[in-house]
Amino acid sequence: MNDSSRPGRPGSSTSAPGKAGGRGVPKVAANVALVVTDLVGQGREAIERGDIDAARRALNGASSRAPKHRDVMVLKALVLSAEGDPEAALDVLDDAMDMFPDDVAVAAHKAFILLDEIGDPEEALPLLQGCLDTLKEGGHDEDAGLDVELGLRLVDAQLALGDVDGAVAAGRDVVVAAGSGDAAPLAHASLARSLMAAGKLDAARAEADLAVTSGPDNFETWTVLGRVAITMGDDATADKAFGRAFTLEPELGQPPRLSPAAFKAAFDSAVMVLPQPLRGYVQKLPLSFVLHADAARLDALERSPETPFLVDGPLREPGSGDPYAHQPTAAVIYQRSLESLCGDVEELEGMIIAVVVEGVGMFLGLDFGEDLTSYTEVMDDDG
Repeated sequence: MNDSSRPGRPGSSTSAPGKAGGRGVPKVAANVALVVTDLVGQGREAIERGDIDAARRALNGASSRAPKHRDVMVLKALVLSAEGDPEAALDVLDDAMDMFPDDVAVAAHKAFILLDEIGDPEEALPLLQGCLDTLKEGGHDEDAGLDVELGLRLVDAQLALGDVDGAVAAGRDVVVAAGSGDAAPLAHASLARSLMAAGKLDAARAEADLAVTSGPDNFETWTVLGRVAITMGDDATADKAFGRAFTLEPELGQPPRLSPAAFKAAFDSAVMVLPQPLRGYVQKLPLSFVLHADAARLDALERSPETPFLVDGPLREPGSGDPYAHQPTAAVIYQRSLESLCGDVEELEGMIIAVVVEGVGMFLGLDFGEDLTSYTEVMDDDG
């Protein structure tokens, strides 16, 4: 998994804590159970190091002995997901949830795959919340650390869905749950992300500082500090933080830092890739380029201070004729915020296109097709 398996994160989706109990599940002989447990452990370790062939071999060995064992079913789902078939993984986990209806970790794995591989935070959210509620009511001893992992992922889901207040509350909960343990750095980083999305930059900076202090060797804590700093206009701290993150995880890259002229040239080049009439519309925008985000203005507009592209003005009403005739009163690109979404300069063109298409689409009330030549109107569900 990509962001789904962040280094240093405890209770990752390759672990399967929880009580294995259910209805109509055949019992496994003690000697067989030992072999199965060993094979499942080998399989999970193989997934963690990216050796999917070894994970599949371990799965085959475990499955031939106890196909309906809860840990074997979870391993099967993880292998399928790692092989690029998350839908099949969800089918396996649905079967496991039927067999082990009270098993928190099985439901948690389904939530993780929905969030990380399927990209469906809306469906993952109630599963995450339900798992946390069950644990609060008295989880199992084997579930140590799962509440923290679930809390971290709950923050991810709520931020993805735009529930900033919910994310802040979940972030505070996970900081309490993590305490001073190994998960504390990620918990503080998670709360920092939530506070930043809420526009509470000073509080976000304080949490980000706590994150790097408690987890100086975790790239994610430094990345979060870098994003908070860049949003606050503190380039020096941001460069230090992103540089440290790059040292820890060089394969993830480092945000580019272009001159305003070079960034403008990159933007103009990216816009030329857009098809008509979208390209012409973007080229006619009353567009200005600003180095750092205007956090106060964005807060007044109830927008995240991380917003890289602001299209301002009255939103278009669906069904009101030619959407491209609807013009904004202003449009601003916040250069450093956009650059910080990239791992290197090679990603910049694609990110510019993605940010512009999303921003224009939101303003015009349109969903663009993959080729950007077609669009559909986003209708108001309450209308």
